[in-house]
Order: sequence, then structure tokens, then C-alpha cells
Amino acid sequence: MQFDQAGAFVLVVDNDNKVQIRRIETGDNRGARVIVRKGLTAGERVITEGIQKIRPGQTVDVTEAGPGPKS
Repeated sequence: MQFDQAGAFVLVVDNDNKVQIRRIETGDNRGARVIVRKGLTAGERVITEGIQKIRPGQTVDVTEAGPGPKS
């Protein structure tokens, strides 16, 4: 998750492996985790590594990570 003057956002990868900015609305924090209230749907691919090297519209090679820990 990143922040700019317009608020919180994440970078997602669409079905064509292109990077898109997705504005999100966050809720409560749970330790290092943040609840995403709006802006994402289950199954969307959120970029978690290398975000400083990519830009919206860029095509990327995707390496899928496993699901995160459950709380």
C-alpha cells in the first residue's frame, strides 16, 4: 500500500499483465495489517515487491505468491 496526495492506493496487475493504480479505502489496522474496505475484490493480483521499479501501464512478468498468513 502506498499513499500520495489523493490517498491510499495499491498497484494491481490486470489480465493482460499490465500495471494499474487502484485507489483503496482502508479501515482498521491489525498490527502490521490494514483492512481494505473498498477498491479491491477477491482474487485481484496486488504487487507486493519491486513497486519502486514499475509504473502504471507497464507490462510485467508475474510470479504468484501463496496466500498470506491467516489471523
